[in-house]
Amino acid sequence: MIPGCSLLQELFANDYVSAQKYQEEQLELAIKMGRVSAIPTLYSNLGVVYLLQGQIDLARLNFRKAASGFGQNSRASLRLLNYQWLTETWEHDLFPDGNGARLKHSFEYWSRAERSKSMRVERMRCRQNLHLKTLEDLLIEEVLPIIYSHRASVRRAFSGHAAYLEQVLQMGLQHLSWALSQSDQLEGANASFKGYLYQLMADLSLRAGKESAVQHYLDEAISHYQEDECLPGIGTCLLLAGDQLAAPFSTPSAFNVELTDHLMELGSLRNVLSEQEWRNSKIDVSEAQAYYLEAKEFYEEAGASIGLGQVAHRTAYLNSIEGNFETALRHSMEAEELFKRAGDLRSYYLAQVHTHLMRIGAYGDQVDLPSSRKIGEWGRSSGNKSFTLGLGLLYCAMGWIWLQRENQPLKGDGCFRLATALFEGMGMHDRAAHCKLILKASNT
Repeated sequence: MIPGCSLLQELFANDYVSAQKYQEEQLELAIKMGRVSAIPTLYSNLGVVYLLQGQIDLARLNFRKAASGFGQNSRASLRLLNYQWLTETWEHDLFPDGNGARLKHSFEYWSRAERSKSMRVERMRCRQNLHLKTLEDLLIEEVLPIIYSHRASVRRAFSGHAAYLEQVLQMGLQHLSWALSQSDQLEGANASFKGYLYQLMADLSLRAGKESAVQHYLDEAISHYQEDECLPGIGTCLLLAGDQLAAPFSTPSAFNVELTDHLMELGSLRNVLSEQEWRNSKIDVSEAQAYYLEAKEFYEEAGASIGLGQVAHRTAYLNSIEGNFETALRHSMEAEELFKRAGDLRSYYLAQVHTHLMRIGAYGDQVDLPSSRKIGEWGRSSGNKSFTLGLGLLYCAMGWIWLQRENQPLKGDGCFRLATALFEGMGMHDRAAHCKLILKASNT
């Protein structure tokens, strides 16, 4: 797919490096030719690519440049406000497992909440007398803001009250069904967009533990993707089908554990993980791998590097579940390279953390502290703060697994040393100090 201006196109393009180059060339040409009216939109498009890459600061900068050229009541201005809202959300409320961070005690959370409130007021003002016209309008103004909110809420409700979980899930599904009903009436209507909405329904149901509904929505999504021959979309659906079998409690990206602040608690080295987390009897490695291999065929045909990286990333996780850490290490390094080549920095750093964890699983005392510290520095400077914090919590989760489940303190200590380095790189010295306390307690 040729990199285009649509966020949905970029989501399926699977090559953010080419997308960035294309948008930069178009912007340079517009400036050179004096096409002043086109420049704000091109800055906005480039901001979208940076946002998807995980380069939050560059995304924010380009959205600011775009803002000066849009009329206050224009559709473009409203769309830009939604991009800016998404930027704030992804920076401060996105964990590696795709759930919301919801760190309500952090300064960043309240700071973001105030900015989001201001943006929400401005978005409401801009929406007056404006009606949805295109699929892009529907995606940016109605779908993505809701889906990220409901993902977090569904996950939080998963271990709570069943009635609340059902209520939150149904609200999300009803909104996506409404979006489906609207899509046929809008400019640019296509089957892939419907496939994407059904894919989101499957994703929500999977996070809520509603296994029977997941396959129904995935079948619908695949049917619509097939109609448009959207191969990356089909591949993503197959990944979700595999995830349901590979990580029934969480996601492969989070090693089937829940990433929360309780992983930082020291107590008396008590068990901070539930029996459902990491390895459990519900995981079906062979069936999950079959789905991933089928997805790989579609990604290979599409030339989708990010999709292929996701397959390698999940294969490494399955290898680790079986205890084959040396094989897992090879697959994780393969995922790193594929993500880097495609310019997906969020996935690249996630795969790098998995590589560090696989190396500990394979060799015990091999830890790359400078590399982990650099990941933290990326999160503090130009990357996703909450996403990087979640990577640190993933180190902690695996540290507890080695300390408590496997009784291998050397490997557990290695994980907490990596977490310490990452938190120091982020400038989160209180969290680094917590990890050091855990290390001290585990060695006494």
